[in-house]
Amino acid sequence: MLERDAELMVAGTRPSAYAKVKIGAKKDGTIVAWESQAWGSGGVGNFSFANQLPYVLKVADRKEVFSVIPTNTGPQRAWRAPNHPQACLITMSAFEDMAAKLGMDPLDLFMKNLPLAGVRQNVYKDELMKAAEMIEWKKLWRPRGEGAPGSTKNVKRGLGLSLHTWGGGGHASDCDLTVHPDGTVEIKMGTQDLGVGTRTVLAIVAADTFAIPLNQVKVHIGDNRYPVSGGSGGSTTVGGISASTRRASVDALNMILEKVAPTMGTTADKLEAVGGKIVEIGKPTNSMTWKQACAKLGTQPLTTRGKNPGKETLTTGGVGGVQMADVSVDIETGVVKMNNFVAVQDCGLIIDMKTTESQVFGAMIMGVTYALYEERVMDDQTGKMLNANMEFYRLAGLRDIGNFKVHMMTGKGYDERGVIGIGEPPTVSPGAAISNAVANAIGVRVPTLPLTPDRVLAALAKKGGKA
Repeated sequence: MLERDAELMVAGTRPSAYAKVKIGAKKDGTIVAWESQAWGSGGVGNFSFANQLPYVLKVADRKEVFSVIPTNTGPQRAWRAPNHPQACLITMSAFEDMAAKLGMDPLDLFMKNLPLAGVRQNVYKDELMKAAEMIEWKKLWRPRGEGAPGSTKNVKRGLGLSLHTWGGGGHASDCDLTVHPDGTVEIKMGTQDLGVGTRTVLAIVAADTFAIPLNQVKVHIGDNRYPVSGGSGGSTTVGGISASTRRASVDALNMILEKVAPTMGTTADKLEAVGGKIVEIGKPTNSMTWKQACAKLGTQPLTTRGKNPGKETLTTGGVGGVQMADVSVDIETGVVKMNNFVAVQDCGLIIDMKTTESQVFGAMIMGVTYALYEERVMDDQTGKMLNANMEFYRLAGLRDIGNFKVHMMTGKGYDERGVIGIGEPPTVSPGAAISNAVANAIGVRVPTLPLTPDRVLAALAKKGGKA
């Protein structure tokens, strides 16, 4: 409802964070110690990195200190994965710098230190291997400053990687589901759709349970007249709404099976919904269409209420992901160009692959933007934003993002975890992966995001002007 300048000036932004880091490692790359002094500002509000450093890879011997610096600016706001992108950049860049110091391939260093990730170490191992395959890491990676294949005198190519995590457990949710005598199904709940496919997911869950086409399911959401269900936030939506809808759907289906079982000469526990029909298990000839089954309801529709949480575990939490970036950097102009960007992500049981991948693609676009372009410029004296416009508050365009590839981890070990949110985790790693790729390309760390041309040139000048 705000004009763009007001939105940028008063609605709040992702807080800043800086750190000085010391890490210790054995010659084989095993990280054994971590010390960090970090600081940042959430404007007039509080902001803390307590217990977040190092990120994902928890070194046992560690010391971290964080200082809050209040500023006369608007308060911090959640911007997909609060605090994680900052902690990720600080940690992953320090680890990559250690790999460069040791003369190691950072992929090997991260693989060696995966035990620090605890119970998720094997997941990260699989994701790292898959991402490396997708970007051809072993074929293209070269030691820092040498330039990957395709580099020229003035344009240097480099690769970088990062790991991330997030929670994503489902929120509390109530769902009313009604099956009508004509076979149509209605879903009602209070959760709204922010454009992330909430309606689609709800329809898929019900349609899959009843084995009917999607167009037979009508979804009604985002109204106080409907049952209470959580809002869209914290990547908790899909887990909560899918669980409550599934429970309501299963309860309704069981009632219908009880209703039609006598007519079919069997019991409800021997019936299932398959291909738009109610079928006796093992006797496909004994069946009736879904519409015929629903007609047994008579004139009154059947309504059930599903809730999350419930007896069965349909949603859990805790996901991980790996991203790898392939960039080219013009050392005369400082311009960073994205070549390829790959993401490998897990989020438990995936209801709709298309919308899930779209969430990751969107996060990668956002990530390229905050890594290379997006920055709030403030006046030091007045605390006023100087670039609240479309001219100097830059965003990535179609030609800026490069080629994206996404792979979702599915199957055994993933699906049985239930549905977990995907909205935030893929936005965590882009800054770190792209920053590491730039450092690999030009041979020196650009210490601050976004990686603008002036900052790239300043880092090169400090190094001596050569990549």
